[in-house]
Amino acid sequence: MKIKEKLEQQKVFLVNSYLDGVSTCELGRHLGCSNASIYVFLRDVCKVKIRQAPKIADYHNEIARLVQQGLSGCKIADQLDLPSTSVRRYMAKHKLKISDWKPHEYKLDDYVDEIIQMYQSGYSADKIGKKFGYHETSVLEFLRKYNVKINDLRTYAVDESFFEKINTEAKAYILGFAYGDSYNSDDAFLTLVTDEEIVINIKREMQYNGPIKIVLPKQPNHKIRYKLAISSRKICTDLTKQGCMRAKSHILKFPSIDIVPDNLIKHWCRGLFDADGTLGKYNKLSLSITGSKYVLEGLRNYLLGQFDYGGSVCLAYPNSKNICKWSAGGDIACKKFAHFIYDDATIYLKRKYDIAQQYFLNSEISR
Repeated sequence: MKIKEKLEQQKVFLVNSYLDGVSTCELGRHLGCSNASIYVFLRDVCKVKIRQAPKIADYHNEIARLVQQGLSGCKIADQLDLPSTSVRRYMAKHKLKISDWKPHEYKLDDYVDEIIQMYQSGYSADKIGKKFGYHETSVLEFLRKYNVKINDLRTYAVDESFFEKINTEAKAYILGFAYGDSYNSDDAFLTLVTDEEIVINIKREMQYNGPIKIVLPKQPNHKIRYKLAISSRKICTDLTKQGCMRAKSHILKFPSIDIVPDNLIKHWCRGLFDADGTLGKYNKLSLSITGSKYVLEGLRNYLLGQFDYGGSVCLAYPNSKNICKWSAGGDIACKKFAHFIYDDATIYLKRKYDIAQQYFLNSEISR
């Protein structure tokens, strides 16, 4: 098959993935062609506005400073709003490794009593970290090592029982979204997205009265993001019990019936789809979700057990290990899945629902 034909077949996937921030290099690796082919196809055939790649070298001093603080390439990329792959490649090229840097001026273990006293007297981990030249997370880990009770970071009201039992549509939906695109730090439940509607829905359903923070883009081609950070160790503990643990990307599994009852699983699936799914129509309908291999294989098996289709699961990118893509299949399967997740739904991302309404939900399903 010629490259152009292959790209035509994957047109909707390419456009949606690129608009979601996936680089042409990653897309090229996924389809087995050069990033230049992807670039030209998106620009000339799909008429997509090509974003200008940031110059990582302009951030050298910032990257070096954050490396010295002990941050990983992924965390540095998130903080500077840069592509993580580019940051890690730049760090490797310039040998910016934590071990390459001189030791901290202060060793926390030499100031145990002072640090504990400061923390227990009301100083935040962030302020302590700045005094001794460490990141806030390093200070918290240090305090835990010495069995110091970590203060509850929450200053706003929230329904801490929200994830104790998944027994409503909203709880199932938000848990599904959390599986895909939220972060459980063990101390806080964090959501950072470009769709403000998502965090507004989460804030409302969890009865949280704290602010939604606006994260301005550091690059002209990037979008404004909306951040909701709910500090509560109980919520994080309950999330872990419901299968959404810290560092979840490679170990998540499709929820059992004990976590999400069968009558609510459609809402969980819709939450997952709103987090990591894409849909659209070019030559034909397309609907897919990118995520953990075990979650997507569980989704396929569930659909096979309930309906007459299950879709397919394949690696999202070469060498991506546990990160896969589930595709619904042909037009009929796409419409069936859309009806499955949207029929009788009251909470969803309107942007995706409108596309589903236009192409997937307003026509009969031919058998």
